[in-house]
Amino acid sequence: MRKIIITTVLLAIAAGCSERFPEPKNIATVSFVFQENNGTKVVSINDNTISNMNVFVYDATTKAKVYSEYRYGTISSISFEAIPGQKYDFYFIANCGNLLSETYTSTSDDLKQYKISITGPTGFAKKGDIIAMSGVSLQQGILSNSSLAILLMRCVAMISVDFDLSALSDVSSFKVTRLQMKNVPNTMSLFAPSSASQSTDILINGESANYSDLTKINDGKTVSLYMFENMQGDLLPENNLQSGKCFDDTNRYSELCSYMEIDVDYRSSKSYGTVTYRCYLGSDLTSNFDVERNHNYFVTIKPSDDGLDENSWRISKTMLNYYVSEIVMNLDTDLYYGQKYTICADIYPTEATNKNLAYSYDNNFIQIQNGIITPLNAGTTTIIATSCDGSMIKDTISVNIIKEITGLQIQNLGSTLVCGTSVRGDVYIIYNNTNTREWISPDKCSWTCDNEGIINLSTTNKLMLYGMRLGIVTISCEYNGYTGSHTITTLNGITKIEFEPEELYFTYLSTFTELEVYLTWNTDPSTKRKMDNRDFVWYLIDDLSREWFYVNEKGEITSLPSELGYSYGELCCEYKYNRNISSSILISSSIYY
Repeated sequence: MRKIIITTVLLAIAAGCSERFPEPKNIATVSFVFQENNGTKVVSINDNTISNMNVFVYDATTKAKVYSEYRYGTISSISFEAIPGQKYDFYFIANCGNLLSETYTSTSDDLKQYKISITGPTGFAKKGDIIAMSGVSLQQGILSNSSLAILLMRCVAMISVDFDLSALSDVSSFKVTRLQMKNVPNTMSLFAPSSASQSTDILINGESANYSDLTKINDGKTVSLYMFENMQGDLLPENNLQSGKCFDDTNRYSELCSYMEIDVDYRSSKSYGTVTYRCYLGSDLTSNFDVERNHNYFVTIKPSDDGLDENSWRISKTMLNYYVSEIVMNLDTDLYYGQKYTICADIYPTEATNKNLAYSYDNNFIQIQNGIITPLNAGTTTIIATSCDGSMIKDTISVNIIKEITGLQIQNLGSTLVCGTSVRGDVYIIYNNTNTREWISPDKCSWTCDNEGIINLSTTNKLMLYGMRLGIVTISCEYNGYTGSHTITTLNGITKIEFEPEELYFTYLSTFTELEVYLTWNTDPSTKRKMDNRDFVWYLIDDLSREWFYVNEKGEITSLPSELGYSYGELCCEYKYNRNISSSILISSSIYY
């Protein structure tokens, strides 16, 4: 940084007001020349304009005020009673309004303690505004006509900022969205070094660049901001790193030293979002924190490479989003039908903001939902994982879907079946020696039964068993070389044997009659079922012992009377598969001439 004292010659004379003392005996006239250094002039604002001027003259020995005057515009000369041989101190304050009535102007010591103040960040530096100035000329001996050269010092420091983006690489967007002074003093002494000593002396948010300024700086032009003097001194004498010029939040100087803060809308192949650059001001880049009035500090921001490595700037990346740069899926290459698999993926960098992945696959062998794979068909498929943050980073993996039949299962039949009732079951294909199963229509299987007559087996569209008689039976099915079996025990459920007709009567010789026999289960008439007579054991009880009646194994009855007359008896039967179930029917015969 280089110190630049900016002065100008202003000769305009305007009407004003003055505070006059008793008529002097010896009147001295003093004219003033305000010097200008054209090489330091900044044309972006009216920083050389004087709209009003206060002049105070003090006895250099007693420090008492001997003359004061206020005018609009500038003051080119004054006349006051001067004591020969006496020296005087002259103080000038420009652009601060009329200060003649202020009590702190009574002595030069009082005036040195006077501070100007602001209440907001645009109080002294809004573009187009004028800037407070002060000047002093001490120990001057005054003759009747004297001329003094006055250097007016601006009461602010000017911070000029520009960007050099020539060293950036792999950055597609770098646009300044905010440029602001931070931790700026809200007061300043006009005639003594000034610094903030406590947090109440500080405005956290100082002047900021407006829309026009931001447009200029993004076009490669220089923008200037202003602040009051803040002389904090050499606070880090041991530091020799530009990146080390900062304070922890717990350090009191983090609230007192002034810095510049810049937000940038940033985008590269690796990240995007807002990057905040911060730089403490001072007379050097490592240890000093002085921001001196009437100095122009030139700050060129030159980020390099991706613009995110700290050098002289502290960089906040808390609002920066990182793109995904690499995806590595962790998944077994053999997937078994009937199982579910969660896709695990390592995503780099680990600080990637959006780690969501979209999955796709090249056939219908699998289904993926919310990162969970469901194998559907045997074969090979390729899974593709794609980042969802716009970087379009991908990873692929080929997997083999295994769908191997390892058996059949007959289920839902239970272990017992009451005769006269039915039960419905299901057949399942078992895959990969696991609990994974798939229903199959029973009519696609071949069926066998090891004990005929115990049940009635139906496999048309559904598996249905009907209990016929007591016993134990095993049914088996076969599909594509794989078998399954199930054993079931039938239980008694017969409650009644019924005949049709309910009584037999013979009136002639050698007549064979076959009865219809029915069984009823569980006292439910709807279960009544016609049976094969050969499922019963038949016998006769002839009450008259005439042996007129005969019955065969089919329940066919013959009446063979041996004489004329009348005879009767009972035809009895027992169910072969449950001899406790029996019934009988009355039979009679009469033969007469």
